Amino acid sequence: SEMCIRDRYSIIIPHKNTSDLLIRCVKSIPQRSDVEIIIVDDCSNETEFHKIQDLDNDDKRIKIIRSTEGKGAGAARNIGISFASGEWLLFADSDDFYENDFLSVIDRILKNNTDVLYFSARSVDCLTLKPARRLPGIKSIFDNYFRDKNNGLDAIKYKLFAPWNKVFNAKFVKKYNLLFDETIKGNDITFTILAGYFAKNIQVIPNELYIVTYRPDSMTFTKRSIDSYICDICNHLMINEFFSFLGRSKWKINILKEDVLKCFYHRGPIFCLIFIFNIIRHYKVILKHKTHILNKIQERLNIVQNDKR
Repeated sequence: SEMCIRDRYSIIIPHKNTSDLLIRCVKSIPQRSDVEIIIVDDCSNETEFHKIQDLDNDDKRIKIIRSTEGKGAGAARNIGISFASGEWLLFADSDDFYENDFLSVIDRILKNNTDVLYFSARSVDCLTLKPARRLPGIKSIFDNYFRDKNNGLDAIKYKLFAPWNKVFNAKFVKKYNLLFDETIKGNDITFTILAGYFAKNIQVIPNELYIVTYRPDSMTFTKRSIDSYICDICNHLMINEFFSFLGRSKWKINILKEDVLKCFYHRGPIFCLIFIFNIIRHYKVILKHKTHILNKIQERLNIVQNDKR
């Protein structure tokens, strides 16, 4: 089915119970007739949903889609993609926001045949807006790239797992049927790695166009469940398997240090023992997840081969 393209940009924002921050995010997007903002509400409570449900009456750019399934941000982003009519897709988190002139910078630089455009970001405290240290890694990845483009490109394509510092060509996303995983953590890893892997035309700019906020009560920083730690292990095994496939074994994540010891440090010995017991109990499922990205690559290659026939 051919996409119905009406807008230049579709900006997809999953939302759950952060209405005031969502409104700030929406206000950071320029008032332009070629922009649509798709808010996918993932089962917010009535009070929070009530605060945002009239946004689309006041602002013609906005479409609000309410999902009652509560499957998380990955599923919400996939719903957003299915409703998007823009030539280019951007993804924002509802508690973050954009730099003032971000679209005019993208307008100026974006080439028609680009598959993915990568840009940088900075981080601030959600309430005070003072600089925060959430993104030390992102800066060095961009610095290394601009120092040595040939050696730095893989890190741009495969180590920036978030979707918010990228512009995706909608036709490219459709061609490779790129979708977010419906997992409780790291739903964006497969999407961004596959996009990097399949993109033929890539643009990279040093501009910090997006602002990530540090919020102590956000998903990233709250006391996490066993399932969330298990999800991390699955994701890290999957990333390591892909890095081996790339021939980048040096990049592999140390699972003992990153998952088990961090769990011990943050949650104490008893929780950590229960966590280890759960790893042993679910080891088959965990190991099966290792090849998730490689399976998806193979699937996509088969789809594209069949389309050519």
